[in-house]
Amino acid sequence: MNLEPAVSNLENMLMKADSHLDDISWKLNLFETELCPAVVADDAKVTVMNLLEIVTQVKEEYEPLKHEILELQELERAVRETLWFKAMKVQHRMIALHTKVKPFSGLR
Repeated sequence: MNLEPAVSNLENMLMKADSHLDDISWKLNLFETELCPAVVADDAKVTVMNLLEIVTQVKEEYEPLKHEILELQELERAVRETLWFKAMKVQHRMIALHTKVKPFSGLR
């Protein structure tokens, strides 16, 4: 029941993807505005703008996913703590039963 490494790995991958999307967005914007405004035709500008719009949309879809990952991590911690407390409770009961049964173990 140890999903934390996998969730953490997924979260790191999403952070890297977010960083890459920011970089792509910046490069597209730089290309459109500074590097070759005279060379870029109207059709190409539309394509670059479409790409920029897609990048923005992906970033917007990424945010809820990131929030869900954080919720999943919180739920995992809660489940882990609950299981740990229940395991401790069972262990204490076993010790108590062992203590009660021990005096009778030599009667055979």
